[in-house]
Amino acid sequence: RDQRTVWLGRVTAAQYCGLTCTSFLGSLLARTGERLEKDASLAWLNISPLTCSAYAVLLMALVALVLLQSPNFYDFVPADRRAGAPVAREDGVSTEDDRAHFRLVVVGLVLNIITKGSIGCYETLGVSYAQANLKMDGPTVGYYVAACGVLGVAFLLSFKQLGRLFDDVELVLYGIGVMVLSCLLMVRKFSEDIVGDDDHDVDAFAAWLTAIVGMYGVGYPIGHTAVIGWFSKAMKSRPQGMLMGLFASAGSVARIVFPICSGVASDLWGPDVVFACLAALL
Repeated sequence: RDQRTVWLGRVTAAQYCGLTCTSFLGSLLARTGERLEKDASLAWLNISPLTCSAYAVLLMALVALVLLQSPNFYDFVPADRRAGAPVAREDGVSTEDDRAHFRLVVVGLVLNIITKGSIGCYETLGVSYAQANLKMDGPTVGYYVAACGVLGVAFLLSFKQLGRLFDDVELVLYGIGVMVLSCLLMVRKFSEDIVGDDDHDVDAFAAWLTAIVGMYGVGYPIGHTAVIGWFSKAMKSRPQGMLMGLFASAGSVARIVFPICSGVASDLWGPDVVFACLAALL
């Protein structure tokens, strides 16, 4: 049985842990910055909730550079290839196979862009929604995101068990389906129809928390990883290095462009329109 999706899930778990679970560390640093900001002896460092996190990131980057320059560092992917190493070729592939290959590339790119862009919008509008409407401060929101990230990492590490129950296409559909529901829960009209409006504050928090858990804890980690695994398997023996690089680049561009566009749309028409459009795209 092809275990490619399982290994991708384990690799993605490390990346996703850095993306979401470190929000807990960022929240702790922000709280520490608030306390140290009042210390007159540290005024020369200009410590604040933001600069405290910046100093920590700078320190970790310097440590990483030192470790990379260490003589004990082992390069698992050597830059120099052996002259006689076999290189995958596409000679003899029929025109029909080329067309199917092109369709797979387009579908995979679209799914990757939409899923990456959606999580990028949640990183901006989801946090600002909690701060503006639920009166939650940034560090508190970070704690919730980190907790959801732990759940997402657990799912990513369980892809072997999930693979026994569902195939890659089903995982993609179910993961994106949860993402759609998460986006709809952020639309106030939709969430009020589901949970009612007897106690608006409690219901708004319940809808937001359910949406965050669905997006960060279930939908995105399962759906996006399954998309990459499905695409990798669909390519079979074809060269994948350039296409995987294209995937990563397209996803990174989506995480930049989507939040910018969603911010402009939110200012013009409100966040409900943004989340409804994300649900429609997914």
